[in-house]
Amino acid sequence: MTMTMDQAEAYLYEVEDMLDAVGLSPSDIDIRDCDELAEDGITTVPSAVLTWRPEHPLVDADTYPHGLLVAWSTETGWQYASLRADGSNEQLQDLGCGGTLGAPGQIALRIGHVAQGLPLPPAN
Repeated sequence: MTMTMDQAEAYLYEVEDMLDAVGLSPSDIDIRDCDELAEDGITTVPSAVLTWRPEHPLVDADTYPHGLLVAWSTETGWQYASLRADGSNEQLQDLGCGGTLGAPGQIALRIGHVAQGLPLPPAN
């Protein structure tokens, strides 16, 4: 999917607004261009990493003792992982949004389930 950085930022700010609305504001959000391997070689695509500390009231500290990471790019879509003590992350898992540009409300809902250690609802 081709998307400008301005378009990606607008989309990600919509997702962030929905997360804020449900009380799940990320501890940190980093939006940038990143290099991804594409069929035609290396390409630069918009991406974001959102993190939550384990002390966040909606993050299950037993499931995420060092915090939760959610990553997005126009190539991989939405993924999540538990953070390790050293700040690196476990293997990313698909958030199950059915594409790279899920509706911001659905993204917030799915992140909320993951954060609380609940099973993901069926994808739309």
